[in-house]
Amino acid sequence: MDEEKIITLYDEVSDTKSDFVLEDMQESDGVTYLLISPADSEDEGTDPELEDPDDEEDEEYSDTAFLFRSCDRKISEFTVIENDTDKLYITSAMSDEEYQKAVQLFMDSDRYDLEETEGE
Repeated sequence: MDEEKIITLYDEVSDTKSDFVLEDMQESDGVTYLLISPADSEDEGTDPELEDPDDEEDEEYSDTAFLFRSCDRKISEFTVIENDTDKLYITSAMSDEEYQKAVQLFMDSDRYDLEETEGE
């Protein structure tokens, strides 16, 4: 099993950082697409013994992934920081056609069992 690759998303507007797991990257027509999922809350200092095992809040995002595309800094939502130096500007803003194309790239990789959900 591959080791999880943790990346940090930095939001300049709110000056906040959040860690995510980089699940995969795909490139097409000079654009990089990132599939990321929330990092395990245990890595953020949460004591697992104090967590309620019946709490569905943590499970709510257990199968959640987010799709972003690389973009110019002017239109970016987040800056991806890896190893405290590497930077990539990303956005979730995509046309429906581009989104479907990106989803298909990941689905074709045979690495995931992806299901698309409607407007949740």
